Amino acid sequence: MITLANGGPLAKAPDYAGPSDKDLAVIKVEHRITSLAGNDGDVLPDQDDTLSEVTSRASAYVTTERAVAAHNAVDPTVPLAAVPLAGGAASVPLSVLGVGATADDAPGAASARGFRAYLTSASGLAALRAAGLRAPDGAAPTDHPAGVAYAAAPLRPAAVPLPVLQQTVQAWRGMHSRISSMVLVDASGSMNQHLAGGATSRIDLVRGLVGNVYQTASPRARSGVWFFHTSNELGTPLVERATDLAVNESADAGRQHSDVVVQAMSDVTIKGGTPLYQAVREAYAYTLDEYDPGYVNQLVVLSDGANRDTTSPDTLGQLLTYLNEAKDPQRPVRIICLGYGAEADIGALQAIASATGGRAAQVNSPSEMKAAVNLALFSL
Repeated sequence: MITLANGGPLAKAPDYAGPSDKDLAVIKVEHRITSLAGNDGDVLPDQDDTLSEVTSRASAYVTTERAVAAHNAVDPTVPLAAVPLAGGAASVPLSVLGVGATADDAPGAASARGFRAYLTSASGLAALRAAGLRAPDGAAPTDHPAGVAYAAAPLRPAAVPLPVLQQTVQAWRGMHSRISSMVLVDASGSMNQHLAGGATSRIDLVRGLVGNVYQTASPRARSGVWFFHTSNELGTPLVERATDLAVNESADAGRQHSDVVVQAMSDVTIKGGTPLYQAVREAYAYTLDEYDPGYVNQLVVLSDGANRDTTSPDTLGQLLTYLNEAKDPQRPVRIICLGYGAEADIGALQAIASATGGRAAQVNSPSEMKAAVNLALFSL
């Protein structure tokens, strides 16, 4: 069905940072998925469920033109709206086969032959189309119940080569996985500087990144944000625990949690130095404590400078020792690091990420932001 909707096989995950119309359609499909069932029967509606009951639990549902027409005929006050996939309808041929005795004098044989002949006659084909079914040539039905938009022509699924099928399976495996992202943001004074060739500060680029991500983020994903900088001229480290790690659509102080995260990004004060190692240690310990087995759990670190503070006891070696000792195969939490600008200590960030099986990348210009988002949030 995704092949039909997109006009071709789905060979990679959608672009969450700058989604096209097709990407957004796939993302919205993803948001309706709550688990990856091991058996197709587990996700099919029960035989006793009516179409009304099924659609009351979802904003969209794949069904037949005929089922929509039948529903709308019974319940015209709350009609379903049919949306043909990619300008067409998926063809599912219905065959008429003779079963049992075929001799000319067998009971019912003459009636069966007459019925089959009628279905292929001009009057029979007209009756099928009037009943909301398509004729063998794919011609659209002639009845026009409320809410049904018949496609002009049927579509056959595109052939999917084995390599593309394997890529598609991998893409859907990642898309079925809910993401839990604890974001640790460098709020030191240098985040007010611009990247090379850009007119926007580093912190405003991060704010824009967060805003864009939440436009396509699943309401059932988890997120949270902390900030780190030094609190005074003495270089005393400060880790601001701005929000908890929680499900985006959950209530938080009377608002949706994702709105609270975005507001925290908007309100943060940028100042001081960069207590990177202490902040990573505290945030990793918290993310590990908040581990949820129903998600891919990760800590995303955004920093534009080397570790600089005066009172934290942490060195890079001590931090790496802590990470190697604290990581738990039963509670895997990977660290994804993004270094902003040439001043970022990308060597340290790569070492921190590698210690937990994560990844690191350097962002040197605004044009590299989109790739950085996909690395940080969706590099499953």
